[in-house]
Amino acid sequence: MNAASLHLVISVKSMRQFSFSLQKWKRKVESCPLDHTTPVAKRSDATAWPSSASVLAGESQGLSAYDGACCGTPFQLFPSDFTLHLSLPSWGDGSMLAQVHSYVLQGIDAVACEIEVDVADRGISKTTIVGLPDAGVKESIERVRAAIINSGYSFPLSRLLINLAPADVKKEGPVYDLPIAVGLLLANQTIGTQRHRRFLFAGELALDGRLRPIKGAISMAMLARKLKYDGIVVPTDNASEAAAAGDVEVYPADSLATVVGFLNEQHHIEPQPSHAEQVLASAKPLVDFGDIRGQELVKRALTIAAAGGHNVLMIGPAGTGKTMCAKALPGILPQLARDGALESTC
Repeated sequence: MNAASLHLVISVKSMRQFSFSLQKWKRKVESCPLDHTTPVAKRSDATAWPSSASVLAGESQGLSAYDGACCGTPFQLFPSDFTLHLSLPSWGDGSMLAQVHSYVLQGIDAVACEIEVDVADRGISKTTIVGLPDAGVKESIERVRAAIINSGYSFPLSRLLINLAPADVKKEGPVYDLPIAVGLLLANQTIGTQRHRRFLFAGELALDGRLRPIKGAISMAMLARKLKYDGIVVPTDNASEAAAAGDVEVYPADSLATVVGFLNEQHHIEPQPSHAEQVLASAKPLVDFGDIRGQELVKRALTIAAAGGHNVLMIGPAGTGKTMCAKALPGILPQLARDGALESTC
């Protein structure tokens, strides 16, 4: 981070009264490393920050302040022209932009979603989320802020703009907590690599930085496989179901700090193994078709429907066996392939 020096010249003679609060400078400037400048007319008998200083025309005794560089040494203010040498933080020559990839659900299908995070180098502290976010997405910035700070990282204090593209598709739920946090940490250079470009991210953040499960992990994994990403980063509780998609690496993470360490190549995450074939091979229907007694017409209709791939509608009063017959139907159907099983699971 660079420090830009500001020279402020104040004429006290021409002012009736000039008051300013130094506590605001102290809070803003001490939050980042700065270059210290030499104060004017150092005085050694003052050691604490004043809550405020009031400069009155004609008064020259007992007026002290601190320079804005937080050097910790006061200087004397005189009833004449004087100069304050302030070192203010700067993000550089322009705003910082980070792009992180995630997904948005449309029904049971996942569509690629790009999260763009812009951290301005100036302006008041304000966060704006655009791209048709619902209330849950708008609230996510508060969870992200707490999670980043409680994980030991710095949160940008300037103006933030977060865009969820495509902008014409409604975004719902807490799935974007993790990608937004990763984008902010990329913008302030806490994450120093570009590994994130090869992955999709999704996860809800707790206030202490833990990752909570989200919906649509299987659809997300299928999207990553279709778009040929190297893998996805999801909460640990979603790793097993996401790994069932196959042909894509699934990296389970239990916290934001784990994700940051993984992207900075300081922490290794072992990909989640897939056991989809074993699960499909061992799957059994809830009811064996041969155990149904009576209901010959219903069983004949279900057999014809299974053989010809027809639809079945069962109508009747409660307790006649409709649910039992429906549970037994998978037992006479051919075994599902992986993709068919995934589509019926989403």
